[in-house]
Order: sequence, then structure tokens, then C-alpha cells
Amino acid sequence: MTDAQANRKIQALLDKADSLLEQSQRVTEQRLLQAYRKALDDVQGQIARVYSRTDTPTIVEMRKFRRLTSIERQIADRIRELTQVSVNITSQAVREEFTRSYQETGNALETGTGLNLRFGQVPRESISYAVSDNLWLDSLKLANAKLISDINREIETVLRTNARQEIVEGLAEGLPYSKVERNIIDRFDVAATRAKTIVRTEMHKSHSKGRLDGIVRGGKAADKLGLKSVKVWRHNDVAAVPRPDHVAYNGTAVPTDRPFHVGGEALEGPGLGTDPANNINCACSAQFEIQGLDELEA
Repeated sequence: MTDAQANRKIQALLDKADSLLEQSQRVTEQRLLQAYRKALDDVQGQIARVYSRTDTPTIVEMRKFRRLTSIERQIADRIRELTQVSVNITSQAVREEFTRSYQETGNALETGTGLNLRFGQVPRESISYAVSDNLWLDSLKLANAKLISDINREIETVLRTNARQEIVEGLAEGLPYSKVERNIIDRFDVAATRAKTIVRTEMHKSHSKGRLDGIVRGGKAADKLGLKSVKVWRHNDVAAVPRPDHVAYNGTAVPTDRPFHVGGEALEGPGLGTDPANNINCACSAQFEIQGLDELEA
């Protein structure tokens, strides 16, 4: 097998893995949206009950009968439940994506080259590193994990404070139920969009991390066989607003154990930087190319 043949086969298999990531992201987003719709239905029901008790509820009446406190508590409880569901869905998705990406990378490199690069199972140390590093995966054991805090902050800021504000202001202004309901729906829509951004970004990070761990392992195995290998930055044309730096970097190759330099920082792979501008909604990927198979077979 020639280098060109091997690299075409590797690229095709890694492209297939990237398309599976996109499918998984869509499935996970749908699970999140279902959770948001259920929470929204519950909150709408609570607000509807408030308005059903009187034609024109006022803040004075609500406070007199402790109804405002009650509905605030119910909304807060529902949002806490929604937060935990969002965390669980996101955490499961990024864990699964890391493992699958590593395994798919190993399969692509071994199938493409026809060599046994000794991938086997995902290394335990890689899993431990991934689930403990709060830049990527959340173990659900760390109360201050970045993933949990991000989701908590986004949901609670958009919903808890603002949902209460919409109700209080609606009552103060004598707004009809339909107007208050529309405002609450708008708040949920904003929160759901932010949650989708988080899950898409975190899944891409874990996919990229699994890919890069596999590429580094493949590179080391190739070195032992006397082969040369590189990783290549690949810009995938799926982003709504492509980053010029990422587009310009397309096709850039570096040694498998060296960082890429794109967007003003050094990063192991796409989505794995420290600058949010380099990470959020990034859809780039890393490819693997090998050289020396021609001489090996000769």
C-alpha cells in the first residue's frame, strides 16, 4: 500500500467519524430541547393557575396570599431540576464522544495503514485525565466542575431571575396572561439556545480530544516502525460564521506531538484552546497523515 492510498483511506474513515459527531450532536440537542419543553410546560401551567384565580391579579393580592412566593419557589425548583437534567445529558454525551472518537481514530489509522498500531482499549490514564479535566469532561463528582458551573450560570441567569422578573413586571403592569406567557417562552428559548451551544462545543472538544489522543498514540507507534507522521488541521465548512484564522490554517501540518498555532494560541487540536473565540461552535478537526509505507513495503 502506498502512502497516498493509506492517507486517502484514513481521511475517509476520519471524515465518517466527524459526520457521526454531527449526528450525535443533533440527537443530544433534541434531548435537551425535550427537557426544556417539559420545563416550560410546567412553568406555563403554574402561571396559568395564578391568572385563573382572578381576572386581574395584582402584586398586592399575590403577596397577601403568598402566591408570588409560592410560584417563585415552584419555578426555582423546576429550573434546578432542568439544570441537573441538562448537566446529565451533556456529561453523558461528552463522555461517550471521547471514547468513541478515540476508538474510531484507532480503527482509521490501523485500517488505513494495514498495520497493527497497538491501539486496543482506551488507555485508562486517558479516561482519567479526560474526566478529571474540567476543560472537557465533567465527572459529576466535582461540585465546581466548569461544565456544571457553565450550565448552572446560563440557565439560572436567563430563567430564574428573568422568569421572576417577567411575572412581577407583568402583574405590576396589568399585562394579560398571553403577554406574560410569551415573555417566559422567549426566556426559555434564549436559555435553550445557550444550552445547545454548550453541548455542541463540549461534544466537539471531547471528540477532538479523543482524536488527538489517538493520533499521538498512532504517531508513537509509527515512529517505532520507522515511519513519519503528521497531524493536519482540517477546516470543515459547516460553521454558520467561519473563523478566518481557522479557514486560513486549513491544511497546515505539524508533528503529531506538537501543537497547532491558530487563533493566536498554541493548542493540541481544534476546540482545545483556552480562548473561547477559538472553541465555541468550532467544527474543525484534525487529520492524520503517514509517510514511509512505500519504503517499508519495498
